[in-house]
Amino acid sequence: MHIEKILARLSGVRQVGAAKWKACCPAHDDKSPSFQVTEFPSGKIGIHCWSGCDKSQILKSLGLKWADLDPDGQRKSLEPRQSFDLETERLVVAIAQADIKARKRLSDEDKARYKLAKLRLSGRFAA
Repeated sequence: MHIEKILARLSGVRQVGAAKWKACCPAHDDKSPSFQVTEFPSGKIGIHCWSGCDKSQILKSLGLKWADLDPDGQRKSLEPRQSFDLETERLVVAIAQADIKARKRLSDEDKARYKLAKLRLSGRFAA
């Protein structure tokens, strides 16, 4: 699938690099663009939600399959291992803990993201 067809399915799209775009994530109620789409030199397309949405759920929301991200259609249904940035996870935990200490109430979404960050930092969550 061509990158233009994927971008056309998104809202709030803006180009942020030579082959990189930001948009509102289709898998959650995104008020500020947290979704990134990258087209690699090989033609493969990378997707990432900085709020932590599952890539399979993102594809489902877009009506796409894993093979749609590969120009040769080689990628099968097996989801590749997702990666995450340890510094980002540490920051999520630090902010949430500071809010908790200040007796601020975390939203359900913030609680889920905090829990995910703690799991990732503990090494018990591989994706």
